[in-house]
Amino acid sequence: MFLHPIRRLATSRSPLASGQKDLSTSGATHTAGGGANVHRHKSVAEYRNPFTTLRRMLPENTSEIFTWTLPCEQATVKHSAINATTQDSPWLLGRICSRWRTVALASRSLWSFIGIDCNVLVEALAVLDMQLQRATYLRIYFAGPTSFYSDHPMNHRITLLERLVECSPRWVEAGLTLTPDLFPSSLVGAPCSDPTIAHIMG
Repeated sequence: MFLHPIRRLATSRSPLASGQKDLSTSGATHTAGGGANVHRHKSVAEYRNPFTTLRRMLPENTSEIFTWTLPCEQATVKHSAINATTQDSPWLLGRICSRWRTVALASRSLWSFIGIDCNVLVEALAVLDMQLQRATYLRIYFAGPTSFYSDHPMNHRITLLERLVECSPRWVEAGLTLTPDLFPSSLVGAPCSDPTIAHIMG
């Protein structure tokens, strides 16, 4: 979703280059209009770097725009066990430029949703740990396997769930679908920031 505008900017450089040539020629043939030529050359410079406006934006405004690049939560759970594929936002944002990476890492709300579906794909535990470190409050979705037979080891799934439970004081929203073999004793009475969740879990 986020890559398309960037592709459009990249493919638009050819007509922009043509416009630059026309403006440069016009500026050379009208030496009397000095002020107008300066304006033309400034326009050429802005066309040459279409990200100039984005660089001038305040970090908080850039962060707000980043929130609109996040994939929908249903798609995140459906296509990846942990919303940590580097092809999607927010992970993709850090690969555009150093400034975007700095803003993305500082925008903790971008990392708050963690969706894990044991029936789909289990990513590396290190990826989950990285996202837990970057988020402040957590919105958790965890679905245990609906089939007795699974491609993923049970102990790995339990480790993922226990890691989430360790961070339960930061939960503000949680949806858990568990089988008896996945239900950890540490989950009962686990503290969390939302009193409604605490009541349900208790």
